[in-house]
Amino acid sequence: MSTVLYVIGNPEPARSSFTQELLDHIDQLEHLQVEKILLSEHLHDGRFLVNEMQAQLERAEALVIHAPVYWYGAPAIVKSWMDQTLTPGWAFPSHNSKLRGKSIALSLTIGASLESYQPGEANNHTLSTYFLPYRQAFEYCGMEWKGIAASQVPSTIPTKQAALEQFEKTQELFNEQG
Repeated sequence: MSTVLYVIGNPEPARSSFTQELLDHIDQLEHLQVEKILLSEHLHDGRFLVNEMQAQLERAEALVIHAPVYWYGAPAIVKSWMDQTLTPGWAFPSHNSKLRGKSIALSLTIGASLESYQPGEANNHTLSTYFLPYRQAFEYCGMEWKGIAASQVPSTIPTKQAALEQFEKTQELFNEQG
């Protein structure tokens, strides 16, 4: 994997020390070509510049959407970006999608423990269950689903270390054979 597009779906990334540490780590990478989109900086009057978003997606070989989990899903800004950017004829049907063959992973931060996202625990379902519509949408666009990397925030370890570990977990998804 050489060209990765990180889509940052935190609606207030400047207020998130975890997001800031993750961005700092991404900026220091030398072995990967990385582009970033901070969705909050590209949303104007409820609209994204779709052609610009699509051009960035076309240049990338892999996509990572990083976002906090709000009420069992990504923030509304992520869904709005998907709704506006994944247009008919460009993103689907999958046989002529501009995203066909690209890889996708989610990088999520959650406020509860990872263990609580299991049947019978506080959140009663896995993160994979809650984020199945995202998987389905991207697979419908011909993308290769790599999975979900998640971390609890706040963490018992320093934020800088937690962000680095989250980045590494996300990268491991792309390195796994599937």
